[in-house]
Amino acid sequence: MFRFLETGRRLQISRNLSNLLEHWLNIAAARLAAGREVKADMHSYRAHPPRLVLTALSLAMVVMLAAFWAMASESEAERKIAGWTGELGTIENTLKRVNINIPELDKIRTALGDINRDARALRTELSPQLEAIKARAAKLGPAPEKGATEPEAVAANRTEVTKLLEKQQALVNGVDLIILRSGQLDRKASEDQRRHFLDDLLNRTSSALNPGLWLNAATDLPRQYEYLKLFLRGWSEHISEVVSPAIVGLLTAALIAALLIGFPLRWKLQFVARPRLDTDEPAYARRITAAAITAMADILPPLVAIWGLYLVLGGSKFILLGLSDAGTAGAAEAGGDAAAILTQRADAITFALASGLSFAVAIRGLARAILSPTSFKWRLGSMMDEPAKHIYRIVTTIAYVFGLDHFLWQLSATLNTPLSLTVAQSIISAATLAFLFIGILMLKTGQTVGNVPETRMQFFWVRRLRGLFWLLSALILAALALGYIALGRYIAIQTVTTSLLVIGLYFVHLLADEILVTRLQPNRSVGKLMQNVMLLSNRAVERFGLGLATLIDMILLLIGLPLIALQVGVKWEDLQGWLNALFFGMDFGDIHISMSSVLIALTVFGAGLLITRFFQKWLESRVLSRTQLDAGIRNSIRTGVGYSGVLLTALVAVSYAGVNFSNIAIVAGALSVGIGFGLQSIVNNFVSGLILLAERPFKIGDWVVVGSEEGIVRKIKVRSTEIETFNRASVTVPNSKLITEPVMNWTHRSKLGRVIIPIGVSYDSDPDQVRSILLSCVEGREHLLSSPEPAVLFKDFGDSALVFELRAFVDDVNYSLSVSSDLRFEMFRKLKDANISIPFPQRDLHIVSDFRTKPEE
Repeated sequence: MFRFLETGRRLQISRNLSNLLEHWLNIAAARLAAGREVKADMHSYRAHPPRLVLTALSLAMVVMLAAFWAMASESEAERKIAGWTGELGTIENTLKRVNINIPELDKIRTALGDINRDARALRTELSPQLEAIKARAAKLGPAPEKGATEPEAVAANRTEVTKLLEKQQALVNGVDLIILRSGQLDRKASEDQRRHFLDDLLNRTSSALNPGLWLNAATDLPRQYEYLKLFLRGWSEHISEVVSPAIVGLLTAALIAALLIGFPLRWKLQFVARPRLDTDEPAYARRITAAAITAMADILPPLVAIWGLYLVLGGSKFILLGLSDAGTAGAAEAGGDAAAILTQRADAITFALASGLSFAVAIRGLARAILSPTSFKWRLGSMMDEPAKHIYRIVTTIAYVFGLDHFLWQLSATLNTPLSLTVAQSIISAATLAFLFIGILMLKTGQTVGNVPETRMQFFWVRRLRGLFWLLSALILAALALGYIALGRYIAIQTVTTSLLVIGLYFVHLLADEILVTRLQPNRSVGKLMQNVMLLSNRAVERFGLGLATLIDMILLLIGLPLIALQVGVKWEDLQGWLNALFFGMDFGDIHISMSSVLIALTVFGAGLLITRFFQKWLESRVLSRTQLDAGIRNSIRTGVGYSGVLLTALVAVSYAGVNFSNIAIVAGALSVGIGFGLQSIVNNFVSGLILLAERPFKIGDWVVVGSEEGIVRKIKVRSTEIETFNRASVTVPNSKLITEPVMNWTHRSKLGRVIIPIGVSYDSDPDQVRSILLSCVEGREHLLSSPEPAVLFKDFGDSALVFELRAFVDDVNYSLSVSSDLRFEMFRKLKDANISIPFPQRDLHIVSDFRTKPEE
């Protein structure tokens, strides 16, 4: 917005300077026409130009610079759009070719991704400027009707704003067209990629059972061997030319130092993880921690050595330039490339070797950490020693076969290996992996769900995938037998990589869950430290650990799903496009939804809730607690502040999310229809809750009777009210019921209450004496008031007793039950001492009959 206000200001300056220049030129023309002050000859005129002409030329230069300054940003955007249009046209023509290959498609998709990203960035830059111009146009109001006039200044301003709006709208439309075309071309390139991928994958060659295939491979093997020797000889000659003996000694010393440091470090980590003197059964927490340290000890040192050596070889050019005079000379003579130990092909082969070894080391190390083949007590799984040892050996073999296949595949691509050898190598690798899978599946662990301890059930879910692995193994062998060699190798390799990813991520999940959930307990050292430093409660520490573990799981999921998708043929460009669309937004009609806006809105909403909670606590502890208001009023104020804060936070979060409030009005209209049908009771309870907070017929801590329920009000919520009975049971009553039905509140205005105790005495008793005894029971009794005075009423002549009532007032109705109980004890004792009995109900039954029985014969 500010940029376009600045642009309008620049245009205004340009017009003012142009008008000033025109004014000066008119004056100059008038003076020259009148012949005023032109007395010098032609020679002196040429030697000394008039000051007026110089001024006019300077002003013209200023006008040109101002105009260029005002249109610089628009010209830059137009230049970008024109450049992108040309690039998209070239790409579109390229995609029409029939013989385009996958590497070219990869480059095209990368270029399209760059164009789309830059165009979206320009769109983000231009959109606020367009909205600013639209706001200016809206301030001017609608254009006058035909035949009507408006002030000249307003008309000029409207013309200027209209031109700016048309130009800016044209720029935005051009960028939108670039985004649309780049997306369409990217989808076309993606379809071509998938088609090429499936064609290569389903390309049928000779069957693995065809003897001719193996004869051709045996014939081509000697020739490939000669190619390899020729390559190694050329690389050796290259190394001898660029590497001095000093550098060889330095590299050798570095390798020896790495070995001397790596092996002791690995041994030390393993000893720390699993002390050999510890013979007790370790707890699960210790086993998972030991497995993590063991995995690091088995994986990290070899990986550091492998990739450190590769980086040293690949960066030998810079080592030579810094440490060797001979290397510097060689680098200078060869233009810098000859000084590197690795040539282009050698670098590709060395990288394949390093990555293959890395895969093998990672698979072997993870298997050793989980299976612990030499010690059952440190094993994470539930299988016995023999099956664990067999599985570990098979998995180690799978790791080596996988790494070797990866290296040989890259070697074949680099040295242009004959097709017969490539096919044979793929068959051997895929078949070997399939039979190794079957070898694992045929092992019996002897464990079932019933006899496996709960602490060793973490990896028991792998057993449920046996059917899937049987199917994959059968598919691999069937594809090789039918001639679909690429498909068989693809299934075998992806089975290994996907299994490695899933088990590795699950292992990290278990470790994070143990560290963050189990260790972050109030009774653990880390939990106590957090309580002391962050002033957290026990429950807050537990929630913090659980929330952090959940966050780690979400991060692992966000990392794992794209990695697994890449393994099954999804291109990185597709993932990047999906992530960009998810994060930066997708359009559904006029609604624009983006993950970034949603995350910002959720963050703002969460921060607003925290601020609201802190403000409520501050208000309760610092302000309301020092007033004379009762607990119910304080609770109503605190609850109202909470509702207001949540509502305000929700509005701010929605505005940050970029939601148009007109759309919210539409949604509210739709909700009103829903309220009329299915949400009526919910809204009724919500409105009733607001009425209860406003009218306050009862408050928290009041003793109420609602229907058959009686108890203390504990919480007044939006939809319902919680009442705790005297039996410590919580009863949730809908707020609408509390509005529509009678509610008896014992403590609404005050806690003053009255107790009524009926009692019956025998007809032989003296009523005055009974009255005196009952009144004496009240004297000096705790919680009983002397004013209003206690009273004894002679209520009735009962069937078997004289009925009296003792009535007295208590200062707190919450003590009425205990006071009534104490009074009954006292009344019974004093009446018994006075020999006044409390009779049982009795009736005299007289049987009258006029019937006579027949005498017996």
